[in-house]
Amino acid sequence: MIIDLTHPLKTNMPKMPGDFGVIIEPIKTVKTDTYRDSILQMNLHTGTHIDTPAHMKETGKKLQDFLIEDFILPAGIITHTMIKNNETKHLKGVKALIIPTGHDECFNTPRYYQHYPLLPKEIIAIIQDLNIKMIILDTPSPDAAPYPIHHALFDRGLCIVENAKDLTTLPKDKAITIHAIPLLTGKDASPIRLFAKIS
Repeated sequence: MIIDLTHPLKTNMPKMPGDFGVIIEPIKTVKTDTYRDSILQMNLHTGTHIDTPAHMKETGKKLQDFLIEDFILPAGIITHTMIKNNETKHLKGVKALIIPTGHDECFNTPRYYQHYPLLPKEIIAIIQDLNIKMIILDTPSPDAAPYPIHHALFDRGLCIVENAKDLTTLPKDKAITIHAIPLLTGKDASPIRLFAKIS
């Protein structure tokens, strides 16, 4: 079973305050040009996207420094409460942490970017203990300025997926493989098609 976890890209979709956002405009039509085409303009951190360490580290790894298999990982679910209580026995062998909060329910409201849950600081020790390579969030960020969690994760070479959707629908009792496939932008981030394969 495949579960899509991606917010569709569309013009004027929600964005972080101060960001460019997304514009998708037609430039060719079947009626006048015999084919259809459009132009896409966006900053790379809009919608469901992945951040690499280069996002905040001058010498951090960029997208081209990863292999494609680095974006296809066995994943496990951990909640904020489980993080605080260090409940990790069920996560043996996983390389990606899915952290559902349900905050994606307000994606199309101002509250989404203004009042989102921040990751507990205890996540850092868990990531180090389990040798985690990626975290997946249904929020716009794991933290707020000056971004201590971002820096701690990037120091360990992790990638961060932000603005996922429907993480709360994933089953807790089945094996999950997360697919977070980026464009090869050569930069620090990319929009992705995020989905989970359930087996």
